[in-house]
Amino acid sequence: MAGAKVTFSLTGWKEMIKAFNEVGVKLDDKDPQIKRAILVPASAMIENARNLAPIAKEVEGKAAKKYPPGTLKRSLIATPGPATQRGVFLVARKRIAPYAPWVEFGTSKMSPHPFFRPAFLQMASTYAADLAPGVKTIIEATMTANAYHPPD
Repeated sequence: MAGAKVTFSLTGWKEMIKAFNEVGVKLDDKDPQIKRAILVPASAMIENARNLAPIAKEVEGKAAKKYPPGTLKRSLIATPGPATQRGVFLVARKRIAPYAPWVEFGTSKMSPHPFFRPAFLQMASTYAADLAPGVKTIIEATMTANAYHPPD
């Protein structure tokens, strides 16, 4: 007694592998879309660092003109940087506030007033959760663009 013959065929494997490879390429942190996704939590971290940055009120002389109160806060930025660099940059611009490292780490005559490290540590605890929506959007768009569509 011969039974019914069943034929089983899997199609779209090559396309699925290609789609996963494309997702891997898209998740490179040199990609502008990934940089934009990273920039969201990084900008929040910089805003937190601005809130923690001390404002000098006792500046006198030439320094008062060159570095008015709030200069350190204005120097803090998050930027994607050049296309050849990975990730984003979180910096205190040296041309605006060259004294930022001394405020952060202190000197032999001044105790440290950390503002950058506490903001960074606070961001680190929620970084993955803050980054997830942007990465999810990129993955879904890439998978949709490279998905297998069987012929009708």
